[in-house]
Amino acid sequence: MNTLEQQLRIETQDLKELFLQKMEQSARNEFEYAKKVMERSVADWCKVFNLEPRLVYEGKYEYPYGFYNTRNSKILYDTTKKYRLMYWDGLDKLIKTTLHKANLHYETSLQKLVTRLIEKGLTDNNFEIVSKKLGVNFELVIKYDNNKTVRCWTIIAEGDIQRAHYRYLIK
Repeated sequence: MNTLEQQLRIETQDLKELFLQKMEQSARNEFEYAKKVMERSVADWCKVFNLEPRLVYEGKYEYPYGFYNTRNSKILYDTTKKYRLMYWDGLDKLIKTTLHKANLHYETSLQKLVTRLIEKGLTDNNFEIVSKKLGVNFELVIKYDNNKTVRCWTIIAEGDIQRAHYRYLIK
């Protein structure tokens, strides 16, 4: 491990902690959603697909005739399979797996950052970290070779579709 990588590892420790917290919260949110999916009844699923459930007897519903030959049936199967496995494994296993993957992602991202900085001309002993800031984004300003500077920052991206993840940007 070179000095640049060691220094960046130390300087990004706060970012790593924040990232792991976000990933843990994301896993908790996904598990809660999995519980809701698993608790849906046939009538609830029919509402999701904008279908009229077939009443078999009082309080017992089934999917309408022909449902299992439709695209909605495939969506139902794929969705319930994904969340059923997650639900059966439990929250603790989901969090453990998510944090393990997050740590691996951090390590590979740090390696990418080091590679990009070396391409910019930084070496093990020709840089100085001028400033760092942890807010919504993590920002790092590095001074090297005759007062040249490079600005590195991260964005922690997440949304309804994507889990929390971060990216290094260098300018």
